[in-house]
Amino acid sequence: MTGRNLHVYLCLVLLTIAIAAARPSSAEPTATNYTWLFTSTVDSWTWSNANCSALNGALHIVPTTSDPQTKSPTISFAATSHDYLRTNIRSSSSDNHFQIYYASTGHGSFAEANSQTYLIATDNVYHYATFPLAGSNPDAQYQQVPRWLNAGTVTQLRLDPARASGGAIDYDFVAVRQDGDAPYPPVVDGVSPSGWTSGAITVTVHGDDPPPTGFPVGSPNPDAYGSGVADFGYSINGAPVVWTQFDNYDQFNGTAYLTLTFPAGSLPPGANTLAIQSRDRCGRVGTVTSTTLYFNNPPVISCPGPQLGSEGVHIAFQVTASDPDGNGVPISATSMPSGSGFSSGQFDWTPTYSQAGDYSPMF
Repeated sequence: MTGRNLHVYLCLVLLTIAIAAARPSSAEPTATNYTWLFTSTVDSWTWSNANCSALNGALHIVPTTSDPQTKSPTISFAATSHDYLRTNIRSSSSDNHFQIYYASTGHGSFAEANSQTYLIATDNVYHYATFPLAGSNPDAQYQQVPRWLNAGTVTQLRLDPARASGGAIDYDFVAVRQDGDAPYPPVVDGVSPSGWTSGAITVTVHGDDPPPTGFPVGSPNPDAYGSGVADFGYSINGAPVVWTQFDNYDQFNGTAYLTLTFPAGSLPPGANTLAIQSRDRCGRVGTVTSTTLYFNNPPVISCPGPQLGSEGVHIAFQVTASDPDGNGVPISATSMPSGSGFSSGQFDWTPTYSQAGDYSPMF
């Protein structure tokens, strides 16, 4: 009697990675930008319902009531030319609300209708945060400040760092910048396979939101960072874009990482186009980076069931193999009984009178 074993045909998965497109070169827009570093003074900021001081290179705020307020000195810029407010903030307050108000020639003094509330971390650890002033990100977490675009000239900012007394909040810096919607989108600057197992393809994506050129260098330097990568969008073979949160985020420089895994059989055989783009926290979407994934599925081999033969009687059966990708599949055989043959998928053997027993050829 002859049993059967399957010989596994090894398949290679090939990934061809396209180099990410270079960031377009563009001059920095001409605008008045405001940055307060609080290095040794409060930089002319004022406050109410709180005690404030310049402490360790930050504006240190201790709320005394449930409505602490901090106000910038007089400023002057067109609301339409400035995209975001950036800060490095630390809070140990029991409340996690951060509210931005503005005074302007178009809307007058501070008003609730011209404010936007965001949620911040209260773990007493510094976090870089970017608040869109005129963004258009559909994610509610990154909504723009109401009526900002028709505010005219902005003359003052008011930042309310909490809605509770007690605890402390520190602004390492506050910056209001013109970043420019078109010239400075985020980029996908790295796409690489980290390996594949059992036909699965794993792709690691790296995204960055570089700053505009020409920003000054300092420490700490809010101008050295873009608004930060918020999420990634990917599409397979032209399907609708799926936006997904990053796996890891480097808060210091606004870079993010995402791992995509495609299990065996999850993609059609042959070439598949993976298009990846990133979106920053102001809603700007970067250029698409394309990667080709060649998904090579393993072949399937088919053998007949156990064969019962007799000495001196010819035994023959056919072994077949197919490949889901349409490639040709050669079949080989090992552990063959003495005197047997295997050619073009056909097993042939006439056992002699001294060969009674069990045999297990492998195909």
